[in-house]
Amino acid sequence: MITIIDYGVGNIFAFQNVYKRLNIPTKIAKTAADL
Repeated sequence: MITIIDYGVGNIFAFQNVYKRLNIPTKIAKTAADL
């Protein structure tokens, strides 16, 4: 699983879509507790 850190800049969903197409599971972390 890949964790994408959302720090408020950029389009994180574009990265999530790339990993989805490669069948790599992802999650988005917005806080330190999400890690």
